[in-house]
Amino acid sequence: MTRIPLDVLRNFSNENFEDFVDDENFRYCLWAGKGWNDREYWKLEQGLLQLIELNCNREFQDKINNILEKIIYVYFGISSDWYFIDFEECDTQKSNNDLSIRIERFKFLILALMTNDINLIKNKPFEYSPDKTKPQKKKSEKLDLSNYTKQITLEINSSRQKSYYFLAEINNIFHTNPPTMIKDPPLYAISSPCYFFLLTTSLPTKERIQKIQGELEPCKIAQCDEKGITIYQVPLDVNIFSLYISNPKSNRLFYMCLKRGYSIFNSILQSYPNDEAKLQNLIKQEGGIYFDYQDLENKQVLNLHFYWKKYKKST
Repeated sequence: MTRIPLDVLRNFSNENFEDFVDDENFRYCLWAGKGWNDREYWKLEQGLLQLIELNCNREFQDKINNILEKIIYVYFGISSDWYFIDFEECDTQKSNNDLSIRIERFKFLILALMTNDINLIKNKPFEYSPDKTKPQKKKSEKLDLSNYTKQITLEINSSRQKSYYFLAEINNIFHTNPPTMIKDPPLYAISSPCYFFLLTTSLPTKERIQKIQGELEPCKIAQCDEKGITIYQVPLDVNIFSLYISNPKSNRLFYMCLKRGYSIFNSILQSYPNDEAKLQNLIKQEGGIYFDYQDLENKQVLNLHFYWKKYKKST
């Protein structure tokens, strides 16, 4: 007797296709907040295409109808605003960091199931396709409750499209565990909205200035012409992040709670760069996040240092 492909059963396992065989399949990753998992999606797609081919005599039509009912009900109205991409399982190409192009392919897969026509997938050029050059990535976390600190380390072994990799995971971090909703006791929330600050001590190249001038100029909040230091309050997009990592020895990226207002930046301008440690100490005192990027010989490393203060109960 011909069997339903395993990767279909892993996602739609029982007679009603409602439960899960394991907690690593595509459906579970999406539902449980892990994000869109490219590796598991390709497994599910291949399994469903095999099922379409097996259904040439409509032997599995009842089971396909049950799968379609479940998929259409849950996923056909899927929106890129609902989910995010799992950093550890995303592809390398710039365009492949876009969730909307994943959803487009998924919807065509559903149509292929509805019409029993695999050519809707195989004969259509999709922007979202498997990337055979996917690099190795690592993510690790260290939580120190006694000092109210947390360090998240991201690593990739490729310099290609590194800004997109790191930004995808930074967005995931704030999506799944935003600074305003830290649940590890007894840490209190970093204030919202979350503003990032870019400190520069060297002028970017002319080409880069032209690219982001319109974005940076309105964001200037402090400046010391004598030292050539400028601080901007910025949205964390690919242009800003690329500027930061283009010269991590001269640029600093951080987030800080502004309990004392913008006057705290005067202290930074006075001490920087002679006393660079003071910037990180101020972030520790005020609460915030310090970015530390390193371009090593065989890998790119980004450390995010989170600092909180002890929660004080109101009386």
